[in-house]
Amino acid sequence: MNNIDLFDRCTAATFAKLYVSFPVPTDIDFMEMSSELFDEEDTELDAFDKFSIYEHTLTWLVSAGYIQASSVTYDGTTDAVLSVKGLEILRIPSSLSSEESFGEQISSAAKSGAIDLAVSGAKAAISKGLVFLLENA
Repeated sequence: MNNIDLFDRCTAATFAKLYVSFPVPTDIDFMEMSSELFDEEDTELDAFDKFSIYEHTLTWLVSAGYIQASSVTYDGTTDAVLSVKGLEILRIPSSLSSEESFGEQISSAAKSGAIDLAVSGAKAAISKGLVFLLENA
């Protein structure tokens, strides 16, 4: 799996966790969250690389303004919550024929183990969300 695919999976898992807990801030443990990305055949180095990707994904999501956190350290975040920007993109309907929002789609897909669907939802949310935010700026 390449870095972009790992980024997409990390983003989907993070959005699902924070959407379900919103508006209550929650701590995110990078090791716990990144363990979902591990494959049985991963070496210790592979696992460290995936942990690192998760850490950098969360740092990027904070700096890009999708989430807020009291602190981001080497092992996790404290008091993470969706920002206004993050909440707005996750509340956009996932399609014109559905009233289900991206946030609902991502969180229900993640809960049921449909990781690819959760990843698709996260990618679409960021893409459509950016267009929405730029048009309404």
